[in-house]
Amino acid sequence: MSRLRRRDDTGPAGEPGAAILDTVPASAAAAFRRYDEFRRKVAALMREAGYSTSESQEPITMNRSTLGRVVLTFVLASGAIVAVGVDWNKTHLFNPAWHEHARFHDALMLLILCGVTIVGLWMMWRRSMEPQVGFNVAAWIVVIIWTPFFYITWLIPGTSLLAGPDVPLPVVAGVPLYPNVLIAGTELLLAALAYKLFHSDPASTAARVANA
Repeated sequence: MSRLRRRDDTGPAGEPGAAILDTVPASAAAAFRRYDEFRRKVAALMREAGYSTSESQEPITMNRSTLGRVVLTFVLASGAIVAVGVDWNKTHLFNPAWHEHARFHDALMLLILCGVTIVGLWMMWRRSMEPQVGFNVAAWIVVIIWTPFFYITWLIPGTSLLAGPDVPLPVVAGVPLYPNVLIAGTELLLAALAYKLFHSDPASTAARVANA
């Protein structure tokens, strides 16, 4: 019976795990090559997602996709923390001038915001063969949360970006600066930066092509 033997763990092209076969039945050799190709693809996807594999024992550096995740993590977490910090006080949630149902909706919004933030963080950092899907979901959460600050007052007349008429509004060069709009713009810009970092990583691009 012919035997399958590995003489070297590096093929002529220098690819890890490329077995050099001696005498072996053609069907077994073909099956082994298919398995070896599949194993290399899985290892590449795991390295792209930030997990170490037996293919390489070198420490993992922070590539662009990982840096993109870190930036988007900051955006999601800081957005939830800032929203709770700004609203969970007497100017908003405990404002006696607000109707009880208005305060109910503010509390509801904060709890939903914290919930979808947790979902976005989990989607982005979970182990997955398609890490770009989880990242894109997390990025869309940021877009859905913060873009309404730019159109709600136009969409629903009578609404205001200010919690009350006595809230001071900074004005620079005659232009009113709404703090919540500035925060929303900053969050969206950072999310765009994170998106560019993640999707400009060659490994992330390769993963999208492999799963297409």
